[in-house]
Amino acid sequence: MLWELVANVLDLVIAGRATTIDVELHSDDSVSVRDDGPGMSVDPSSPAFLEKVFTEVHTTPTADGHAPHVHIGRVGLGLAPVCALSERVEVDVYREGTHYRQRFAQGYGTSPCEIVGATSAHGTTVHLWPDRGIFTATFSSGLLERRLKELAYLWPGLRTRFTRGTTERGPIASLEGLLPGVPGPRLLQWERTGSAERARGEAWSSSRIAVRWSENQFAEGAQIRGFCNLEETRYGGTHLLGFQRGLGMALGAVDPRGTSGRAWKARYQRIAPGLEAVVAVMLVDPSYGEPTGDRLDTPEATRMVEETVREGLATVLRDDETWRAFFAKRLAT
Repeated sequence: MLWELVANVLDLVIAGRATTIDVELHSDDSVSVRDDGPGMSVDPSSPAFLEKVFTEVHTTPTADGHAPHVHIGRVGLGLAPVCALSERVEVDVYREGTHYRQRFAQGYGTSPCEIVGATSAHGTTVHLWPDRGIFTATFSSGLLERRLKELAYLWPGLRTRFTRGTTERGPIASLEGLLPGVPGPRLLQWERTGSAERARGEAWSSSRIAVRWSENQFAEGAQIRGFCNLEETRYGGTHLLGFQRGLGMALGAVDPRGTSGRAWKARYQRIAPGLEAVVAVMLVDPSYGEPTGDRLDTPEATRMVEETVREGLATVLRDDETWRAFFAKRLAT
């Protein structure tokens, strides 16, 4: 339920209409999520607009014109089921100089949308109390903090705050903080954004990659974290295949055993010890090989990541003799 509220803010962030996700756990184990966007739509000609959003299930595009939560790559619950599973929900909207408020309980509106007063703020706050007749579990502050930290790294320009105490992160330009090991000097990062014609118009995709090697070439094999649309793909998938192919193909230029492109897999296996990487892609309508979305199965991701790595690494090998020597030594092992 909480991730659904966060996903709604991510829609705004990706559309360029918000920069902050502010999550607070309260002493009564309720939770609130606030954004700094323009404020949820409150249509003066339709007083029940907020009530419709929080009480009616729909799969139509959101207000900014895209299908709900394309960023997480899964079918979102929507706010109506979240409301139905809540003992109480309070929505405060700060929009165009006016503060609005409406309350709900167990899937129904319990008050009209009221004007609280004038305001200079903008954004939306949703405060929910899970229905304790349904749920016995409580929110995990550790899990919340880890996920908000991930999001701050994965989306440049995003600021996340978690309050039970106060933890604020972002905006962060580098993926390095998501790498599994300790910081080290041998770090490479590449990024690519592209677009393609789709049935609903032009769509964009992107890939961001951070990679480094331990100084110990006898370290354990590669440790790679993959993400698609800001969600971790725990079982890998096509984006990680593209990463491996990109490394193996580009390193043919410094392989003392030959440059054959068909040898990319063996070449990758020789440079994998000590490798740590984060591979993050953004895709429109991704497909998955697991119902849970834990393994990406989109061919486009392989091509995009491979091109990003091959071009980025080719530049490094051309311009940096230290890196050329490092890879040549690893490949000769």
